[in-house]
Formats: sequence, structure tokens, C-alpha cells
Amino acid sequence: MLIYNNCQLKQFYQKCQKDKIIAIDTEFYRVSTYFPKLCLIQLSSLDSSFILDPIKTKLDLNILKEILGNPKIKKIFHSASQDIEIFYNLFKEIPKSVFDTQICLMPLGYSNSTSYAEACQELLKVKIPKDNQFTDWRKRPLSKEKINYALNDVKYLIPLYKIIMKKLKILNRSSWGKEMHEKLLNKKNFCQKKKFAWERVDFTPKNHYELELIQKLSFEREFYAINNNIPVKKVLENKNLKSICNSEINFKKKEKILQDFAEKDFTGKVLKILRKPINKRKLFPIPRIFDEERKKNYKLAKTLIENKAKCLNIHPSLIANKTELKEFIMGEKNIIKGWKYKIFKKEYFLLKKLI
Repeated sequence: MLIYNNCQLKQFYQKCQKDKIIAIDTEFYRVSTYFPKLCLIQLSSLDSSFILDPIKTKLDLNILKEILGNPKIKKIFHSASQDIEIFYNLFKEIPKSVFDTQICLMPLGYSNSTSYAEACQELLKVKIPKDNQFTDWRKRPLSKEKINYALNDVKYLIPLYKIIMKKLKILNRSSWGKEMHEKLLNKKNFCQKKKFAWERVDFTPKNHYELELIQKLSFEREFYAINNNIPVKKVLENKNLKSICNSEINFKKKEKILQDFAEKDFTGKVLKILRKPINKRKLFPIPRIFDEERKKNYKLAKTLIENKAKCLNIHPSLIANKTELKEFIMGEKNIIKGWKYKIFKKEYFLLKKLI
């Protein structure tokens, strides 16, 4: 069913307040832009599913903002990060009381990238058609097939949530996804993207000059992409950005890379930064904090975590992902805590003796 006016949307909100649960999904277009263009919002209550069409209809989305911000209404998503980004861009707020079924499948032994269709097939014995998976959702009018496809993306989310919760309670693992939800809903992911953009580039600086350069250029690239609403990689791809930040590559080669592969206006900004005199002290190598001994401990910890995960039939990243594991080896005490400490206590003390 399509919601055409604010009266229908308000009625849906009233139903949500009674049910205290909704399922949500979005369809968007993000091929040639930085910001995803919102094309559809799918909503489902306990007994009905609806579509909001922000392209065709003029609706007061502040009603939707109230729904998303109401902590008494649980919002069920699957793989929620991009949906939450869309809502943050719209309302500058993170939805409250979020449950991501993809995250909570992990304590049940599923991978960290289990699709909605796979989950429905496995747990509900429902087959979700994938015919319109790569549709350009900007195009109107919407066919019946497209509407049904979009509705299917929320129609089974609440039943999926219920069966996941039932299985988690049986295994006494209901709280295992809490930490991952906290990371998902961290406002930093959305409001400080420029500041932490360099962390999303797979680059290990050899010296402080390279560190400063990757931080500054990643910030500038993100800033340029946002201001021009174009994909970051269209401004300059990661492989070329890494070459620009490599202190062993000379200025002429960097200039050629920029002229061949970077946006013209961005090239000028980067060349201005590269022409600044280099403080030679910043070229001294950064001490190798992650030395050979720590690498051995990392491998041991990785093996122990994988073995424990196999015994419990869970994904290893639920205990600690690559970044967390490195932080743990470096002495961070708050990585293995709560339920993780309970299941990993023996291995934890063995590793602590080595660290």
C-alpha cells in the first residue's frame, strides 16, 4: 500500500505507538553522488506494510522523524548502516531503539554479511525474489512488481526479528549484539566523516609527514566530494591517494597522477599542499609499535578467537574484529569484557601473560 497523504502517515504513527514495533527499509540511488538520493521508504507494522514515495508525493517527513525518534517504538532494520545514514542526513538525528537483524544473526552462527533474503530463506522458509535488486528506484511510475519487491523487504522483518530473539534467548545470547549496535549508532560515523576519512584508506604511514598528509588530503577529498555531491573515488581513487602520500615518490610523478586521475579543482588544492617545504624531522621513520613479538601474539590471539568462535558456532568478529584485536595486543583492556570475558576467560589470561 502506498501512503499518499499526511493523514495516512499520522494513522500509521498511531498504529506504531500501539504496536511499539515497526520494520523499516529504504531504496536509494547512489551511483554518481556523494549523498544517497532517497527514492522510497518502506514501513511495516505487525499486520500491514506501506510505502512512502518522497519523489512523487509531498509528505511531512517530520512525522517520520517523530516515529524514528520515539524510544518506545522498536525499529527493525536489516543491515542498517546506509538506512541510518539516510535518516541522519534528513533529520540530523540517529533513530532510537534500533535492532539490526544482520548483527543479531551473528550470535546464532551466521556470517557478518548474511543477506535479508538468505535469513528469510533459512529462518522463515520464505523465498524473496531478487529480480529488482539493481533497479534504478528514481524512475516513475513504479510497476506492481517493483512495489511488491520493495514491500517484501519489510514484510518479513518483524517475523524475522521475533524468531531471532527466540533463538537468542534459548542460547542466552540476547545481549551479545549490544556492543555492535552501539558502534552502528555512533553519531561519529555520520557527523565526523571528514575528520576520520583517512582511517577508511588502507594506508600505513612510514613517517609523520605521510601521516599528516594522508589525514589532510583525506579530509580535503571528503570535503570536496561533499561540497560537489560526487563520490569520493571520483575525486581521487584510494590507490592514487596512497601514491600521493608516499614520501618516496617524487613531486613530478605525483603531479602527473593528479593531472591524469583527479578532479581539476581538487588537483590545485593538493599541489598547493605538496609544494610546502617538508620538515626533515617529519621524515624520520615512525617507531614500529607493532613489532615482531606483537605480530606473533596477534596471530596466536587470532587463532584462539577463531577456535573459540568455532566451538560456539559464532562469527570470530563478534569477539573481536581485526582493529579490536590489534588494540587488545597493544594493551587496550576494554576489548574483552562482559559476555566476551565470560566465554574467553581462559584464553584471555593466557594472552595477558604474553602482552
